[in-house]
Amino acid sequence: MLDKTIAQRLSKALDRPVTIGSVERADRFSLHPVLEIRDVTIPQPDWVKQSRPMVHVDTLRIGFDSLALLWSGLKLEQLDVDGAQALLIRDAGRQTNWSGSDSGKGGGGGALSLDTLSLIDLKNVAIDYRDAVQQREFAVTLSGSSKQGLRVAGSGKVRGNAVKVSASGAPFGETDAKGRWPFALGIDGDSLGFDAKGTMAGPLRFDDSAMEIRARGADLRDIDALIEAGLPGTQPVKMTAHVEHHGDNWQISALRGTVGRSDFTGRAVIEKRDHHTQIDGSISASRFDFADLSTDAGEARAKAKEARIGKRVIPDTAIDLSHLGNTDGSLRIHADRLLWPGSKPFRALDATLTLDDRTLTISPLRFAMPRGVLSGSATVTQKAAGPQLHLNLTLKGAQLSDLFPATGIDAAASGKVDLTGMGKTVRAAIGTANGRATLVARNGSLPDRTALLLGQDAGGLFSGKKKQAQLRCLIAPFVFQSGTARAQSVLIDTNRAVTRAAGTISFPSENLNLALNGVAKQGSTLRINGAIPVGGTISAPDVGRPAKGDTVGDIIGQVGKAIFGSREPRAADTDCDAEIARALNF
Repeated sequence: MLDKTIAQRLSKALDRPVTIGSVERADRFSLHPVLEIRDVTIPQPDWVKQSRPMVHVDTLRIGFDSLALLWSGLKLEQLDVDGAQALLIRDAGRQTNWSGSDSGKGGGGGALSLDTLSLIDLKNVAIDYRDAVQQREFAVTLSGSSKQGLRVAGSGKVRGNAVKVSASGAPFGETDAKGRWPFALGIDGDSLGFDAKGTMAGPLRFDDSAMEIRARGADLRDIDALIEAGLPGTQPVKMTAHVEHHGDNWQISALRGTVGRSDFTGRAVIEKRDHHTQIDGSISASRFDFADLSTDAGEARAKAKEARIGKRVIPDTAIDLSHLGNTDGSLRIHADRLLWPGSKPFRALDATLTLDDRTLTISPLRFAMPRGVLSGSATVTQKAAGPQLHLNLTLKGAQLSDLFPATGIDAAASGKVDLTGMGKTVRAAIGTANGRATLVARNGSLPDRTALLLGQDAGGLFSGKKKQAQLRCLIAPFVFQSGTARAQSVLIDTNRAVTRAAGTISFPSENLNLALNGVAKQGSTLRINGAIPVGGTISAPDVGRPAKGDTVGDIIGQVGKAIFGSREPRAADTDCDAEIARALNF
């Protein structure tokens, strides 16, 4: 009576014709029947081009609570399998061959519970699993019984690298001091290692488990291929953690590890509801290198790109959120010390990342510097046209020499940035940005020769290298439009001269197209006529000859003026306080 009913219901649920050779009662009449089902075949769905069925079972014996079927689904009490093969597939579009048309829509005839499973016997059971999403495949055999314990053994590949797979569970009557069932899982290969030892509330109670985990990978994506958390590619990683799973919730504590030169500790709570993931966590590092968040291949591509286009100041950090799916939550990050390959102004980091409905907000965001701090917020909103980046940052208490050590200019510095642009990386977004950015400095010093040359006095070429001049103020406001920053009343006021700059800086190329005009506050030794062009890039500026090139006669005339006097205009001191207040008023 049941063979056709069972086959029909399975066929309807899986959208394919399930066949059953026979169904027999293996016990006498009771409320806990045992059925012996033979020759069960579940074919592949139409999109899987395989001659092998998805599942074939020679003999399956199940015992269950018949009354539970009326209100809570199928509660298995006995499961014996003798001779079974399964080929399970997930394609690149995340389609699985074991799901029917109602998969993920709720309902569907009640749940399958293993809470009451007390007898199990597995013989000649083989599973072949292939996953194109995470580039992983496993071929394993299952064996054992509730009296002897369970075993899983086999091999496979994860992201193209060979691994061995093993798992074990104790006999069902064997528990630890807390009455919990011990189990172990191991995946081992040259580039990946994952070991878990722990306990469950009962045999095969995966929804109530606690374990100690050790993991290593040549790349964090190797580990992510197992846990599917959307983690990025990195330098080699090692980590340990205590993990608990209760229903739809995961708790990660005592997280500790290293990625390249960086170390970290942390914790996280992960909740999954209706295909939605909510994360709350924190990570701390005593040392952190942003370069560790890139693979060797990624670093090689970045260096090749730098060799092709030149060095850039704005980072090419990816900000595309499209791969995160239905994930929200918050993550607090702290780094005592930021590691850099060379002189960099930022020394420590504090940030809170909040992801809500495909919008990532980093606020508060704080970079500590040797002197001063850069703080504010950054927001990435995933729109139909791509990611939109909004930066709102303030620089306080800094020193110009920490930001631009090669200039030899030292003064108290501050600034503001308010920019919005579209792009899949920070650099690309700045390349389309609109908004404003201003850097100012007060009451400092600079090399005397630099001050003279800024006043277009060639006498700076003969000034002593150690002699210093006074910097009264440096004010550099820029207005951004579609990635082009236009100088707005940029000036440098020293005790030697007042210099003004006009022109543009183009992003993402960071090309400079500026012209400097300096007016001395004192008589010039040898006046350089014409605006001085500044080209090149931010990281490699190129100061050229004046557009109006001096002839021999011009030079002789300038020498005469220097000797016999001249009527050259003299610059007056700038009202630095008023100009700075105006430049920072946005």
